[in-house]
Amino acid sequence: MPDKYDVVVIGAGVAGCGVAAILQQSGKKVALIDRYNQVGGRAMTWPYKDGWTIDIGLHEVELGPFSKCHQLAERVGGTIEWGEWSGGIGVYNGNGKWSDLGEMLKMGKQEIEDYKKIIKTVASMTDEEIDQWDDKDWKLWLDGQSGSKVVKDMFAIIGMINTTVLEPENMSAGENLYIMRENLRYTRQALQASYPRGGMRALTDPVVEAFKKAGGALMLNTTVKEVIVKDKQVRGVALAKTVAPYPAPWNFPDREIIEADRVVCALPIWDLEKVIPMDPRFSFMPEWWTKRINDIKLETTCLIGYLAGFSEPLFPDCQFKTALNLERTKTPFQAFSPSNMMQGIAPEGKFLLHCDIPVEVPSVQDPFELQFYLDAMWEEMKEMWPGMEDKLEWRIPYYTLGCDGLARKPMHTGRFKPDIKAPGIDGLYFAGDTYRGRGLALNGAANSGMLCADLILSEK
Repeated sequence: MPDKYDVVVIGAGVAGCGVAAILQQSGKKVALIDRYNQVGGRAMTWPYKDGWTIDIGLHEVELGPFSKCHQLAERVGGTIEWGEWSGGIGVYNGNGKWSDLGEMLKMGKQEIEDYKKIIKTVASMTDEEIDQWDDKDWKLWLDGQSGSKVVKDMFAIIGMINTTVLEPENMSAGENLYIMRENLRYTRQALQASYPRGGMRALTDPVVEAFKKAGGALMLNTTVKEVIVKDKQVRGVALAKTVAPYPAPWNFPDREIIEADRVVCALPIWDLEKVIPMDPRFSFMPEWWTKRINDIKLETTCLIGYLAGFSEPLFPDCQFKTALNLERTKTPFQAFSPSNMMQGIAPEGKFLLHCDIPVEVPSVQDPFELQFYLDAMWEEMKEMWPGMEDKLEWRIPYYTLGCDGLARKPMHTGRFKPDIKAPGIDGLYFAGDTYRGRGLALNGAANSGMLCADLILSEK
């Protein structure tokens, strides 16, 4: 007989773990399923050789102990310990020279007045006021606040870090305003971030432990083949069950059914086609919805970069390092050092660097273009930190699809993001950073997970 659950959650990233833990603690019988051998999604952590600890990609957590990630862990009884604050933004000026953002942009009396006015305006904005800017761009909002190029350049840099979108005219004003407002309210800074002790797994470990302690079923190394819907009602999921002796792509697995009245797809929108038919001829979803998802599923940003270990520090501070436009790649650059923010991530006296450039999706789909960017970025880094290669012990190149979820562009944030509840299907929900729920990157995922769980619990 097939297993029977109240809720099946597909995907054990930050959002999926949060939904599962909250619902299990509330008395639901929940199965949390992930195709990988550990939880974390796009924010996994691994022990590396000789005492190094590394994460997937480049992650700091905006607002640290005041973040939605921290709130989620506390909600299920978990705790997260945090390292140092990021300590501001360092901007690369070329020729191996770096400047603090505030020092680089010299402001006169009028610029200072404009800056203070913008900070005061953002800090006092309501949710309703911010919502009105989700279909408008950041440049338009800044143009209405100041005529100073210096002031607008400063907030353009902050906006690029908030959105991983290259130009202010392509950034969502609503999302930038929300992220800045939350930072100003909690830290009195326009942007502040920290790093959890132990790496990104510190965000999901306490949540998963709470889920398991409450009796939840965690199924890793398990692939969901399909969400099962009959007569507009969710019936469960079909798991992929290997029966043939030969490997993919020749092996088409059979199905093993798990029954459930509710299913939460905690997958990014570009992975929904793996579990929900998106062709209107076969889909149980409305045609307008599948068209919307197909239209925006590649509206995201990719990262190309390196994790690298060095015998001694390349820089002594905790600043988030950035460059608006590298000479060779013609892209922004971003980097930080977890080992400067806490002990235990790298061996004593050594230095861990996470760094990357944001690019569009096609740039990681062509292996030759991908290699071009990696090589060009490394040449730029040798100029940023002269003598870098003499200190290098190891490096790992990587790329990540969907570094910050759905692109933070106008018409893609706030109420314009896909809803948490599926239209026209009873018992089908979504959670993660590509669905409703504001917040920068991981915080957007945590927020979405809590919103999804609360919605399910509110339905009788």
